[in-house]
Amino acid sequence: MTDAGSTLPKPSLVAVVAALAAIMVIGYFGLFMGQSFFIDGDCESLASFVEHNVPSSGWRTDMGVGLSSFMGDPGAGALWAPLGLITKLFGGSPLVFPVSVFALMLIAATAVHWLLRRVIPDPDQGWWMVPVAAMIVFSPLQHEFFFQRHWITLSAGAPLAAWLVVRYLERSALRDLLALGFLSALVFGFGSFTALMHLGAATIPLLIAHTLYFRRPVGGSLGRFVLVWGGACVIMLGLLAWTLYPMAIEQLDVSYARDPVRSWPLFSQNNLLWVAIYLSKFIHVGWLPEAAWGYDLSNLDPVGWENVAPMFPLVLAVMMFRRANGFWEFAAKWVVVGLWVWHLGYFFAPGLLVGMIQHVINAYPLAKFHCFIQVFELVLIASFLLRLRRGESLRNPGAGDWVRRILALTLLGFYGGLAVATILVMVSPDVAKAVVASVIQTIFPIVRHAKLLVMTGAQIDLLARVWTPLFVMFYVAGAGWALLFLLPVRLEAMARRSLLGVAGLILATNLLMSWTVYPLEDSVRVWDEAARIHPEVVAAIKPWERMAAASAGQPDLSTPEKWLAFHQSQEAFRVGYRSPPAIDLSYRKNLTQKNTFDFQIDLVNASSDRKITSTRALANDPPMPPHALLDIAAVQWVYSPRPLPPNDTLDLVMQTKALYLYRYRQGWPYAYLADGVEVIGKAEDILGKPFGPAYVSAADRAAIPGTVTKQASASLALHHFDWGGYSFDYSSPAASLLVVADAWHPRWKASLNATDVPVVKVNGIFKAAVLPAGQGRVVFTYDAVGYKNGVFISLAAGLIWLSLFFWSRRREPDRKAVIAAP
Repeated sequence: MTDAGSTLPKPSLVAVVAALAAIMVIGYFGLFMGQSFFIDGDCESLASFVEHNVPSSGWRTDMGVGLSSFMGDPGAGALWAPLGLITKLFGGSPLVFPVSVFALMLIAATAVHWLLRRVIPDPDQGWWMVPVAAMIVFSPLQHEFFFQRHWITLSAGAPLAAWLVVRYLERSALRDLLALGFLSALVFGFGSFTALMHLGAATIPLLIAHTLYFRRPVGGSLGRFVLVWGGACVIMLGLLAWTLYPMAIEQLDVSYARDPVRSWPLFSQNNLLWVAIYLSKFIHVGWLPEAAWGYDLSNLDPVGWENVAPMFPLVLAVMMFRRANGFWEFAAKWVVVGLWVWHLGYFFAPGLLVGMIQHVINAYPLAKFHCFIQVFELVLIASFLLRLRRGESLRNPGAGDWVRRILALTLLGFYGGLAVATILVMVSPDVAKAVVASVIQTIFPIVRHAKLLVMTGAQIDLLARVWTPLFVMFYVAGAGWALLFLLPVRLEAMARRSLLGVAGLILATNLLMSWTVYPLEDSVRVWDEAARIHPEVVAAIKPWERMAAASAGQPDLSTPEKWLAFHQSQEAFRVGYRSPPAIDLSYRKNLTQKNTFDFQIDLVNASSDRKITSTRALANDPPMPPHALLDIAAVQWVYSPRPLPPNDTLDLVMQTKALYLYRYRQGWPYAYLADGVEVIGKAEDILGKPFGPAYVSAADRAAIPGTVTKQASASLALHHFDWGGYSFDYSSPAASLLVVADAWHPRWKASLNATDVPVVKVNGIFKAAVLPAGQGRVVFTYDAVGYKNGVFISLAAGLIWLSLFFWSRRREPDRKAVIAAP
């Protein structure tokens, strides 16, 4: 029977892109309904990172105690920097960053469609592949895509890299190696090293599948695989020299520490309930949104990233028991199952797998292959649909058919039960509470009744606010797919009649999932809410004043009522908390100057019994004020999600439901003229020292001529402040030392009335300008001229790449790699 979709003309690339864009606009309907589109915690921070990187000139004063942006994420630091410029030109429109993410996701969907057209043996090349490809956007990874560029670039790079690697294994063409190198540069540049590392590792199952399917010698296939990726990395290094060269110079200048340094137990310690919850992720796509995770429900972890669509586990249950139709169907099974096995190994033995690798490469652990997995899950879905159109039955012989039936019954009960629960909670939450209470009283000992009843009652109230008729539609759709696989005659007939219709129904289910389980973020950001309620307080915070998060300690959860009050107070405490309107000492960073990294760690460890090994610990569990680190780092404001214990150094100035803001009265000034110079040995020797003098090492003291004292008539006023530099109006009848609580770096320069003056390291990690007597304007600038050589290396590498690519096209005729059964 002819597919209704095949009567349409074969789609061109332009038509495919237009159709995918239209689907994405429909899918992101929240953009047109007042939602704050992509403004989620990490995404909001990343957007500000990118926007401020343009005026930074290579230095980010607003992060921690100062950080060179050249050692940050190259995607945010270089290729994405134009987005900050565009944002500035368009008056700071919040849509600039989301639109760029939208464009990358459109590229990812187009790349998946490109792969499907080449590996699925459909002579019609019909429109039905378009909704299949669009599912990569509206998958359970939607939240990750919103704020993690490297996962988007991994989804975009995965189909192209897979095709190029397999082609090179087949014919060893220089053109494929060059293309893979260019693709690697894009994935690294627009994404991150993490994305490139995952991309290379995820193609290993492809190598195994290719070797097994064609029965090739292992040594020959492995040699070609190493050669193509080794050559691609060399090309990537040349093309991205404009970002990688500055990073290398930075490493030589000051050396950098990666944070966090993760420590993995050899084997995980998980109870049977948590193991069962984790294993359930392999058969569902998620069942509750983050907004409904309150009151300890997050312990159930209702997220499922392993499947691209609710019906995929059923597709896999059918396809695993069938002989593959060609290499790509065979390879898709290997990739999905092989990387699933890796995820299981990571769960049960993280130290044995990921931990050992991370001791060699301290990067993000090889733990998230979901993007690559989902690309090949779509290949299996497309192969499955094509089999149905050709008249194949869903029924497998023997045990395979029982697997399909049992899984279909399980999912029917899972999604059907959720649909019933949703309707009950929406219609009558009191009845739902009574039902749950009777179950609790039957199962649990009476000593736990009180807390459990309060907890479940509060959870049901929260679900009543979150669950909507859209949830019912999604759960019913999930149950409907399970029913179709349980009674397959109807699904087989639907596929023979219109493959485009079936693919559209699968996509529609994914859209319902994205609108319910993974919705767009519409929460009000914490600091925006504070600015609305207390505009005068937030406006009084100057951008050069350093702020620090403070740990509020352990809450009092001694009674069910206190427990409930605590969790309810945290309900709105989600978005934007980590983006205060000034310098944030507690900013989470992956790479930190080693001297600032060591100083902060040593200061905390030397001033208390608490021992930490990473600055991430300072962000997640910051020190309680008063604290020497807060003093020396010129912290002026302290913020917390809950009230802090009263002490003489804190004045409460603002309170909202999710934020307590205090004035910290013990912090040293951000900039001041030092009243003398004192030599110290180790950086932590500054502990207990009074404010006033500048504390320097013996080597730095030699660079400060004569005696430095602060004269009574001396004056200092901040003239201009920006992320990459600042200036002061200065006057003093004697030589002075202008101390700034911004980290020292050898590339910082200072001038007085356009005449260079020395910059030295003081107070452990900060900087100071040595000024002569006189008056005028002191200007601090970060000298990034030495980084420019990377641009010329990239230009030269680009010319060489183009020459080789065009030469290879003439030397190597365009032979398509036709991969057939052996």
